[in-house]
Amino acid sequence: MYSPERRREYQKEYYHAHTEKLQVRAKEAHRNLRRRVIEMFGGKCVYCGFSDSRALQIDHKDGCGHAERKATSKASYRWYQDLLSNPQDSKTKYQLLCANCNFIKRHTHNEVPGPKSRC
Repeated sequence: MYSPERRREYQKEYYHAHTEKLQVRAKEAHRNLRRRVIEMFGGKCVYCGFSDSRALQIDHKDGCGHAERKATSKASYRWYQDLLSNPQDSKTKYQLLCANCNFIKRHTHNEVPGPKSRC
């Protein structure tokens, strides 16, 4: 068995030798995970029905998503895993919106971080 130091050294060497391959694999895994989350939420904007996944966003129904992101500091991959691990809870807290509807909702409900924010 390798010592912890030797294992770290080997992992570092492997990463440098296979960086491009590992990055492609990580991007694909992230893309697939995001696709599964979008499918879980119905695959289209709940306001207008837009379904192009490139412009779909997970929206906090109560607003104040920035406060949650600041408190948890989770990367999107880990957050997507959490959403998928508890679909019922996720569907009560979040919804799927297209970028336009999400921006309109943020503006209408004053969900922008700052001194005038309701969060």
